Amino acid sequence: MKPVFIYSILFFLASCNSSNTPRENKRYGGNLQIEIPYNPITLFPPSVDDDVSERVIYQMHMGLLRFNPSNATIQSGIAKNWDVDNTGKVYVFYLDSTVYFHNDDCFIGGRGRRVTAHDFKYTFTYLASRRAENKNFGIVSRIKGAKEYFLNYPHESDVDIEGIQVVDDFTLKLEFESAASIILFHLAKPAASVLAHEAISRYGALNLVGTGPFICKKTQNQDAVILEKNEFFFKKNSKKAPLPYLDSITFRFVDSKQERCDLFLQKKLDAMLYIKSEDINEITELLYDNLEYVLKESFQTTDAKQKFYNIISKDIQNLYTNNLRLYDMSEVYRETSTQ
Repeated sequence: MKPVFIYSILFFLASCNSSNTPRENKRYGGNLQIEIPYNPITLFPPSVDDDVSERVIYQMHMGLLRFNPSNATIQSGIAKNWDVDNTGKVYVFYLDSTVYFHNDDCFIGGRGRRVTAHDFKYTFTYLASRRAENKNFGIVSRIKGAKEYFLNYPHESDVDIEGIQVVDDFTLKLEFESAASIILFHLAKPAASVLAHEAISRYGALNLVGTGPFICKKTQNQDAVILEKNEFFFKKNSKKAPLPYLDSITFRFVDSKQERCDLFLQKKLDAMLYIKSEDINEITELLYDNLEYVLKESFQTTDAKQKFYNIISKDIQNLYTNNLRLYDMSEVYRETSTQ
């Protein structure tokens, strides 16, 4: 009996040391289908200025910071942490050294390279330019020297912006003209996502290469945008298990209440998000007696005059929304009945 006892202990210890428990493993896989009111206008971060494009870009790209999906507070993105000096004008960001751009032919050997502080210097300089495809100068306008650059250098050049300094490969220093609470908010927006100069040189504003949890490999489909899992995404969950859980996301273009309800009943949609309060009764009636969904409040406007709701399939977990209309799908998963 002793050998059996010893083997049992070893098996138990091995199970405890495994990065993924059986319950955790069952979270992986599957496709999530989300409706959007129109097709994204762009998937290029510097060009984005509409809600739908932002939602899709947010799954593909990442910047220094990120918004918490449930309450829109600021949290770490590629920057693990950051310091602010006593004046509130100088920020130092410490980057995660395990972040890589998506694999793509624009890189040597087709393998995405490591992200460094130099890439953020390139990105913020790009955002300070007067290039036609850049619609987000406001993201960097408070950086010291950015306004002068914008006025004097319509396109990218070798001229440095005074307030952007690469301390080392994984440390970035930004100096702003004045202290402002909105600085971190701007740096967390999809438009502030890091860009690879190799990808911009090859694809320009058609670039799809990012660092986010999902990858867009094609955009020809007129009815949907399909994103696939980034197998090399750097973020982990609280148990150090790799993210994302999902294999893919389908953003499906739906332009009517009836169509979105029909697709939901046909299980061709997993969630209907940001539904106005005045539309809830009509939509739930269209769902008939279907009980396979959860109705949740999404958010209400700051003046409390309007509330928005989500209708989500019961088996979809960790799908949160906020008043910025941005969501992070990296920890969303489909719960199975055997879980």
